[in-house]
Amino acid sequence: MDKKGFSLIEILISMAIFLTVILLVSDIFVSTTTVQKKTIREQKAMNDLSNALEQIAQYVRVGQVNYNPSYSYPSHSLTLNLEGDDYITIRQVDSDEALTKSIYVNYSIDGGSVNGGFLTPEYTKTPKFDYYLIENLDFYITPVEDPTRLDVNNEYLSNQQPIVTIVIDAIVLTENNQYLKNVKLQTTVNTRSYDR
Repeated sequence: MDKKGFSLIEILISMAIFLTVILLVSDIFVSTTTVQKKTIREQKAMNDLSNALEQIAQYVRVGQVNYNPSYSYPSHSLTLNLEGDDYITIRQVDSDEALTKSIYVNYSIDGGSVNGGFLTPEYTKTPKFDYYLIENLDFYITPVEDPTRLDVNNEYLSNQQPIVTIVIDAIVLTENNQYLKNVKLQTTVNTRSYDR
């Protein structure tokens, strides 16, 4: 008599092979998904930081560096004069509730009152935007002396147009607010207005 069908051992072996393949495929899927999530977080953080850096660069291009008071090297704040009595101040703000920093902008336009706002999220104990943390915002301003001022010999202190190098140091975070990666963004811009 011919028996047709599978024995119990054949079924168990085929199930073991099938489960091994399923486990390998699911492991590859999980690791790919994890890498994709990290990449998306890095990309979002870089986009936000690049936008903040470009916004600061645009402020520098349209303004004139205010050399009063003098700046330390590097400086954590920058004041730019606009037309008339208008100005913009960009500075690093340390959060009281967390060990983080944000980029804050004060401005007065058309002789109005002083307004302000954050270019990067203001962090609290439960940050809403947890893609990155600002470590430092630095401005490197050259020349160090005001090129529009005259010295005692009635000569300009510098013949160089003001150039500002902006550096943002940040940490990209994982979904659990753990360290993922250090990033540093930098750009150098000069003021378009150079009146003496």
